[in-house]
Amino acid sequence: MLARLLPVLTGCLIFGFAGPVAAAQGTVIWKNQDCGFFILQTSRGYGLFEWVAGGALRDGDLIEGEVNAKGTLQLYNRTADLPVTAYATGRSPKRTEVEKDIPSRCR
Repeated sequence: MLARLLPVLTGCLIFGFAGPVAAAQGTVIWKNQDCGFFILQTSRGYGLFEWVAGGALRDGDLIEGEVNAKGTLQLYNRTADLPVTAYATGRSPKRTEVEKDIPSRCR
């Protein structure tokens, strides 16, 4: 019995026990369609993003992808079933800190 399990156990040790990795997620909690900025609440806090391309966002939309990364990001609006390209402009554990980075023309 152990002889049959040895190749399986060896594979698990070499390749790891990890299954499919779930994409990070965030929820749209604020947006300004006129200037293209939005805030996502993620497991790490809050992020301010500038919309670049894709479908329009609504409050409550679930966004998947590398929401905690920097720069231009290819995200996916799971709620609307549409791709979204956005530029991450700021992050903070506190919403009020991210809100300070919203351009004045968007407030």
